[in-house]
Amino acid sequence: MSRSVIDLELTALFDRSVYVSGIAIVITLLYFTIYFPYKSQTLNLFLKILVWIPGIILSGLVYSNFFIVEFVTKYSEYEFVTIYNIIGYWSYSIYFVFVALLSLGYLFKKYKQSEQIFKKKIKLLLITIIIGLIFGSYFNLFLLYFGDFRFIWLGPVFSVFMNAVVFYLIFSARDKINAKT
Repeated sequence: MSRSVIDLELTALFDRSVYVSGIAIVITLLYFTIYFPYKSQTLNLFLKILVWIPGIILSGLVYSNFFIVEFVTKYSEYEFVTIYNIIGYWSYSIYFVFVALLSLGYLFKKYKQSEQIFKKKIKLLLITIIIGLIFGSYFNLFLLYFGDFRFIWLGPVFSVFMNAVVFYLIFSARDKINAKT
């Protein structure tokens, strides 16, 4: 959206909102890994604080100059470069990677402890999330920091890939449960 609107302020809004969406996605992923295919444990108070407080603060700071300092137009109104505050951007990146690794840790622990009936699904989910996070983060987090927007379209492709596998796992489990009753 940020590349398709005419108004630079709207462009800035959409460009900044992508990072808030990233926070929402990674927090949702964390809770999904705790609850799928069964609830394995809960987040203790310390981890809830480590996940939610920085997420809320960073979501607010994304819309300030602490995160994105400036949008510099290049050749026309439609071509711009995003300039990031180094501390803000790396704080966001570290937070994102931390919550993603926490999610993978819960899922890996669940894989090791699960019964055979769930192992295959959890393994597929684990592989899918690892692939999606590695490539999605690379194309939509790290390359953008260096001003390389050529491959920005690949990040959402990996998100759709992850979502497709998740929906498959959810609905295939539901169909098997409904077939037995």
